[in-house]
Amino acid sequence: MLRMFGGMIIGSMMTMVLLGGGSAAEQVLTNAKTMMEQQYLHPTLFGNGMFLLSLGLTLALWATWRTQQTCQTARIIKKIRRYCL
Repeated sequence: MLRMFGGMIIGSMMTMVLLGGGSAAEQVLTNAKTMMEQQYLHPTLFGNGMFLLSLGLTLALWATWRTQQTCQTARIIKKIRRYCL
């Protein structure tokens, strides 16, 4: 995965150099900056949905993890009482 990512970066840099050097790189950076600004100023419905979904899943997993931990603690205490008494 890391090799593919590095290859993509090298490939894009080579393409920029072949197509116009610094001016092409400046154009790419300007386009990326514009897209990022638009994305933050006007979030999409998909982005909001993904954020809410991930937040909901995180809260649900955290809640179930807490109850599982409580149940395991209760089981351990029950076993200790059984062996000690």
